[in-house]
Amino acid sequence: MKRLKNLINFKSLKSLPISYFRIEDQRGVMAIIVALLFVVLAGIAALTIDVGYLLTTKNELQNIADATALAGARKLGRDYEALPYAEQQNYVCDRSAILATVWDVASKNRAAGASITIADEDVAVGIWDHGARKLTETLNQPDAVRVIVRREGKNALNTFFAKVLGIDTVSAVAVATAALLPQSVAPAGSLSLPIGISERFFDTPDYAGKVIRLYPPFENPNDDYYNWFVGWHTYGQEASYENLKQILEDIKNDNFISPELKAGGIDICNFVNMWDFYGTYQFSEMKALFDEMRVKNDNKWDCDSDPNTWTIGTVIYNDDKDSKNPSKNPEGEKKIVGFGSISVIEIGDKGGSEYEVVARINANMIKEQSERRETAHYGAKSSLPGLVE
Repeated sequence: MKRLKNLINFKSLKSLPISYFRIEDQRGVMAIIVALLFVVLAGIAALTIDVGYLLTTKNELQNIADATALAGARKLGRDYEALPYAEQQNYVCDRSAILATVWDVASKNRAAGASITIADEDVAVGIWDHGARKLTETLNQPDAVRVIVRREGKNALNTFFAKVLGIDTVSAVAVATAALLPQSVAPAGSLSLPIGISERFFDTPDYAGKVIRLYPPFENPNDDYYNWFVGWHTYGQEASYENLKQILEDIKNDNFISPELKAGGIDICNFVNMWDFYGTYQFSEMKALFDEMRVKNDNKWDCDSDPNTWTIGTVIYNDDKDSKNPSKNPEGEKKIVGFGSISVIEIGDKGGSEYEVVARINANMIKEQSERRETAHYGAKSSLPGLVE
């Protein structure tokens, strides 16, 4: 005991400052705090670096999905461009050609420094429902392509700091759907008859196949024909029956080229008062024009392959009339909201100088277009795609 007391000099201990003991006591605590901070900092690093890496890669995958879906849908558009209306309705897609286009675009892109392989089952071809925002897979008359691009499973992304938290890999997936857009631009020369149809007509979902009377105009909303939705116009010229008559004569003589028109309120058409025109134009001339045009089948003046019908593009106009009185035909300036398609099926001789011009509304007619513009669907689509999902 005496020896122990000699080893511990209590007097010398009493001479030490109190701060000496506080510092020594805190050394262990600081070690614990540093260890905890390291875990926190590692977690923050995982969030900033690994999550940032994941987001960057996902953006790259989304770009690839967008590009491949657009390329696939554009391939559909190019297939349709050369087909007359009737053949478009019987078009069956070659899925292998769409896959080849998708894979070709994917091979030219990389995500997270690695090349991308898109599986066969991750490419869907079908019809896009713009209202329900749903793709129904089919190879019959498709208008849309969906592509899923993945970095998962064996191709999942390796992490950096997240390994400290036990996360070695993360998955990234991107999806894109591209569909053929509504026709919003009518190129010069693509409208071979100056007919306009009210957008109100397309409020009914079953408009396709409906029959309309282009002439003469009746004010009977109970008529079987939907004639009160239709009018004749002079494009950008003054709305007079003289100008309309001249346009019809120029069409017959192959001297007329319709101007380029754009939808969305940018361009207008001038509609003629049909009651004035009714008493001045001999529709026997229209019968001769119909007989000449219906057999062309050239996908320009006549966009079908049926010698009995004359299929043409039409203007869809904004009808700002009182909705309670839709029976009057359009007159004066009307904004263009889109484009559609009709097939003139009959010009009947009712005896004397009375003729009747009857047409059928078409759906899913696809026309070549040079630029993308937003508009609603009125039965005609363009061959250019846009991202819809």
